[in-house]
Amino acid sequence: MTEKQEISGVVVSADIYNFRVACKTNMLGDLHVGGLVGVQGHDPQNYDLIVGMVANITIPEDDLTQRIALSGNATPQIVADVQRNRSPMVADCIALGWVDGSGSTEHRVVHTLPQRPPMLLQSVLPVNTLQREKFTADPGYYGFLIRALGADLPYILALHIGWLAKVDRTRVIDHLVEVGRLLNHDPSMLIEVQNQVRSAINSNLVSFGENGQCVWG
Repeated sequence: MTEKQEISGVVVSADIYNFRVACKTNMLGDLHVGGLVGVQGHDPQNYDLIVGMVANITIPEDDLTQRIALSGNATPQIVADVQRNRSPMVADCIALGWVDGSGSTEHRVVHTLPQRPPMLLQSVLPVNTLQREKFTADPGYYGFLIRALGADLPYILALHIGWLAKVDRTRVIDHLVEVGRLLNHDPSMLIEVQNQVRSAINSNLVSFGENGQCVWG
């Protein structure tokens, strides 16, 4: 049975490093910070899917909503309508790689920047189970995240690993080993990442040795 995927939004700006997704609250679906999303590539003959991670979700200012708020007359029905149907949400996504489907039934995962950005107004969907399993089988995309996230790294990385632990716990150890290797030069950042990961997963399930080795408790 084919896994059903609900559209989360559409691309409103993009380059090869990042893309921005706009959607209404009622289109949000499974879109969340730390989750992986997929968008059709610019040239489907060369690759099927650009994969990105949601790094931030914002609700831009809206004049109508401000007027409603200041009027003091917002009924529960008006509030529900604004929140469900009118509040635009914008998700900023970091491009982590792409899935090459050219001339092969076994789609090849490539952890590198896409050759071209996705087209505007392309539909964006959360990755399905098969796409997630293929893309996260190798944790090679963490280098992109560490370079892109800066000071926000511990918190967003923990959300991503926490999400991964819920859907595929078997991959987490390998991913944390790769994070430890990449952050070996920055012990303070590594400790903060480890602390946030403990909180995101469960402090009773994961522990770190003195050398940064990660084990399930």
